[in-house]
Amino acid sequence: MVRNFRTWKLGSTFASALMLSAVLTAGAVPAPGAQPTPGDQPSAGQEYCWLNGDSGSMQCFTSEAEMNTAMQQPALEATQEPQLKAAGSGSEPTPQLQTGSATSDQRVVGRFYRDAGYEGGYLIISRSGGCSSGTHIADLSGYPGWNDTVSSFIAGSGCRIGLYDDSDLSGSFYGHFRSSSYVGNLNDRASSARFIAG
Repeated sequence: MVRNFRTWKLGSTFASALMLSAVLTAGAVPAPGAQPTPGDQPSAGQEYCWLNGDSGSMQCFTSEAEMNTAMQQPALEATQEPQLKAAGSGSEPTPQLQTGSATSDQRVVGRFYRDAGYEGGYLIISRSGGCSSGTHIADLSGYPGWNDTVSSFIAGSGCRIGLYDDSDLSGSFYGHFRSSSYVGNLNDRASSARFIAG
């Protein structure tokens, strides 16, 4: 089964009212299904973003600590710090993600970094069940501030990530890997991603 994280569509008057309420309330989350506008771009300094792949809501923060606090709310109780473990003698360390808790079905399926070497700001995508429930798609071009910005990534929850140059999984391809410290010819060009079990 293929599930698509793209849920940014204008829903109804109710969804529009929720979006207006979110704009007027500090730290509010856009309503699921709300259409992003240029004003939805992360503010200057908001380098750490979390996308709930189930609801389609995206929040950006000025610090990792703020994001981790938001992610530890009842919807997702987890510490999302990468942990580097040596893959073998003389090889590059392989990053590992902690991916949720026993009290939550939400799992981190991937972390996309703005810079090579797992540096700079990043976007975390989480979803229920991780990759155990099939293949999933993320249209990075639909997430404000994340089209054509990825330089490295780490997959979580038993996933592998493949990147595509264009939206809808078309164009040049890179992947399916558990991690990549540099995405080669797709550096700052990826517009969509596929998450597969493995």
